Amino acid sequence: AWDWAPYPVIRLNMAAWHAASAQDLATKLGYQMADLYSAFGEAEPPPGMSADLALGLLVKRLALRRQVAVLIDEYDAPIIQNLDNRAELTGIRNVLRGFYGALKANDQHLRFVFLTGVTRFARTSIFSGLNNLDDISHESAFSDLTGFTDRELDTALRPYIQAMAQAQGQRGRVPVAGRPANGYGPGAGPAG
Repeated sequence: AWDWAPYPVIRLNMAAWHAASAQDLATKLGYQMADLYSAFGEAEPPPGMSADLALGLLVKRLALRRQVAVLIDEYDAPIIQNLDNRAELTGIRNVLRGFYGALKANDQHLRFVFLTGVTRFARTSIFSGLNNLDDISHESAFSDLTGFTDRELDTALRPYIQAMAQAQGQRGRVPVAGRPANGYGPGAGPAG
């Protein structure tokens, strides 16, 4: 028999605001944690508790109900938003490393963690504590979830693709990520 009982889901949108410094990021993560505590009807963490410790505590509290699912949208947004602010990048990376490290420390309480972003996590070093992440972005089984389908390209995006092709002086469809261009495709060598 299937167990359809819901899991507590922690959803974080890291692109919902701009953090201009490591301190600003830590403060805004703290606000997001306070909102999550309130949404789950949990007593707020002690004043001054860092966001990473607050995340770990929330996971532990929610796990008393059931294992926790975590969805982090645009996990890399604070880094990308500050690419031109090199003086703050190391601090921002360190804040994120500690924050995401709270997930690793509470692995036994987690049912599922799903991250979205535009950079490959292996290159960001913010997940050095997490060694069990799977990158599904180029797996065909997940293509409907992590990209555009051919049907979407042919229907919903057709006017935009045609306008781009026209602007580039091309006819028909321009090369799109995920489709072979000049004999190459993602994860594959030259077409043979």
